[in-house]
Amino acid sequence: MLCIDDDEDITRTIKLRLEHSGIDVICAQNGKDGVRLALEERPDAIVSDLVLPDGEGMFILRQIKSNPVTQHISVIILTGQGYESIKRQVLQAGAAAYLTKPVNFSELLQTIRMQVEESQYLAQMVLN
Repeated sequence: MLCIDDDEDITRTIKLRLEHSGIDVICAQNGKDGVRLALEERPDAIVSDLVLPDGEGMFILRQIKSNPVTQHISVIILTGQGYESIKRQVLQAGAAAYLTKPVNFSELLQTIRMQVEESQYLAQMVLN
């Protein structure tokens, strides 16, 4: 799983909690590094903030969903912005889920697990 957030406390917390739950996590602090890691590592899912240096969340989402190599990867947006208009825009652009900070960790974990299963299924369909 790839976590993209410029707040190191958030990435550290998500990484520790998810790894404690058996999920391997790599992290990026900006959009450009996030897209690069997604292409290099091909994670099962991405959790990304919306407001980031060097490529905001919508940039990341568009890059991931427009590339045949990464389009099957589920992108979960985790943001402090709870506006319904932004949520609709993000989901229409291809995000698998939209969660707001502070996040309920159980909800985040459940969403990630569900999206990883779906992502792995889609990846198998692409390979076959």
